[in-house]
Amino acid sequence: MTQNAKGPAATGIAPDRGSNHSSEETKMNSTETTTMAAKAPAPRPTDAQVASAMRDLNTDIGSLRLAVMVLAEYASYEFRAGQVDRGKEKASFHLTYEQKVGIEYMLFHVEDLATKVERAFDAALDGKVR
Repeated sequence: MTQNAKGPAATGIAPDRGSNHSSEETKMNSTETTTMAAKAPAPRPTDAQVASAMRDLNTDIGSLRLAVMVLAEYASYEFRAGQVDRGKEKASFHLTYEQKVGIEYMLFHVEDLATKVERAFDAALDGKVR
């Protein structure tokens, strides 16, 4: 414990009053006098670059649309074929392992295509043409 000039003794846990930096130290730590080169902002793509990149997405979007259509038809067919009980609120289905795997494959395929389209779209917004 240290004794203050006027008043009670201060403990080591007493709050600090903050540092008192000299003007020279503050000036030295300023970012205005740095020797590091400033990073130039990335150039923005032109409208023509973005339009060209978006046109390149047409095939990917078409493939995704077709995969969704195939999945919908395939899953509907397999569910109709496997339905054994038709209740008012519930229905029971018996699917073979092959039917289950086929539906899962198409679901993951559609998910993969959608992810690729999303990434390609983001790149196209940046004007990146494939």
